[in-house]
Amino acid sequence: MTTPLQRYEYYAQRSERVRRAHTRRLLINVGVFVLLAVLFLARFWSAVPPVEADASPNAESEADTSPDAQNVENTVYYRNCAAARAAGAAPIYEGEPGYRKGMDGDDDGIACEPYPR
Repeated sequence: MTTPLQRYEYYAQRSERVRRAHTRRLLINVGVFVLLAVLFLARFWSAVPPVEADASPNAESEADTSPDAQNVENTVYYRNCAAARAAGAAPIYEGEPGYRKGMDGDDDGIACEPYPR
């Protein structure tokens, strides 16, 4: 038979063990969460291209005179054939501004061609 003091010591030791087990589980769960968060952020952080600092003071004027910048400004884009027809540009032939393969349904080199009703 056990005395009340021995019973108290038994439960005190048991509660201490339970407390340590809960603390261990909590630390493991926090560690797993931090690891998953780091992996998640690393995946999307690597998808962002790094920003490069331009050392030349006239970077804006150089970019304006480049042929690529001029081509981008002269590019015509129509969202669909209805927009091209509304602008009065349809039909658009291959090589003309605004022509895209996606707007040429029968792949004959003429986009947004009139269709018979």
